[in-house]
Amino acid sequence: MLEKLAIFLINHLGERRLIGIDITLGIGTIISIIGWLQNLFRNGTFFFGIGVILVLSSILITKVIFFYKDSRCDKCGKDFAIFENQPGKRRDVESNGVIYRREEHFFECSYCGDKTTSKNIERFEKQR
Repeated sequence: MLEKLAIFLINHLGERRLIGIDITLGIGTIISIIGWLQNLFRNGTFFFGIGVILVLSSILITKVIFFYKDSRCDKCGKDFAIFENQPGKRRDVESNGVIYRREEHFFECSYCGDKTTSKNIERFEKQR
């Protein structure tokens, strides 16, 4: 669903307008929260409701922008080209009461065939 929404929004609005909308929603969120806190217009629940809607909208648009940037191929520059070509690998290693989780994901461009790898290491304290 995020992919379809990202394609629709980027094709109709473009990346720059979407970033502008996201910034505007963020500013609107701050203003509505300040209005809610100060209860300027004797209806704090209205400002709170508007603030929640603006925050959720801003989060969704931010996710769309990050998805768009992550799916652009670095080599050929095509949009929405990168896909995960095989399941990711996950390995847990324990050392001195600490668990290190290493995740590796493999991506490929559907246009030029460029292959990339994403690696992530997380650290967890072992539960006693």
